[in-house]
Parts: sequence; structure tokens; C-alpha cells
Amino acid sequence: MKVYISGAITGKPDGNKRAFQNAHRQIAGLKKYTELQNLEIINPIHIGKILEKQFSIMKKGKPGWPDYMKACIKELCDVSCVYFLPDWVGSDGANVERYIAVRLGIPCADSIDILVNELKKILEEKHEQNY
Repeated sequence: MKVYISGAITGKPDGNKRAFQNAHRQIAGLKKYTELQNLEIINPIHIGKILEKQFSIMKKGKPGWPDYMKACIKELCDVSCVYFLPDWVGSDGANVERYIAVRLGIPCADSIDILVNELKKILEEKHEQNY
């Protein structure tokens, strides 16, 4: 199972890295639940670093907002659930991600408690499908 973290990056001090790191740690803490030990976390901050390396290697300069969004949307489309940071509403990118997730039927969570409930529902549905 994969969880994508969404929130504001553009215009935030240091790209809001601290908020994404804190969310990443909280979600990683969910691995204490036996059924969530294989949980994979997709963090746009990490996606951005990879994209910047690729641009540097190809000597393309620095990626722009559309480049970051395209890379993030590709990852978003393959997740089980999206966790939204509290600041997501004020972010154009997070609003695009929310829209895509909702339209694709990907569960969205605005708190860790909701995330846990959504992940448990997904696990229950998978379990029921196997019977």
C-alpha cells in the first residue's frame, strides 16, 4: 500500500520541508500496525530532489512548477490513499492533487486518524475480495 503526502510547497519557507518530514514520520509510525508494515510513503519533497538531479544531469537547469506537478501526479495516480497537510487548501498544487484523487476514487485523509481508518478499510476490502 502507498500513501501520498500532499500540501503546500511553493511560497513556503524552505519549501515546507519540515511539515512534510513530520507527516512522513507520523505515517511511518503507522507501521507499528502489523497489517501496515509494508506501507510505502510517497513524499513530494523526495520526488522534487530526484527531479532536480535529473535536470542537473541533463543540464536542463532547474525544473519549473509544471515539471514538479507532472512528476508528482504520476506518483499520485498509483497510491492507495492521499494524506493532506493542514495547509493544502491554500496550495494550487495540492488542490490539483485533491481534485485528481477525488475524481479517481482515491481516498483522501485530512488527519492521521482518518488515514488509519481509510487504510484499514482498504485492507478489509482487499481481504474480502480474496474470499
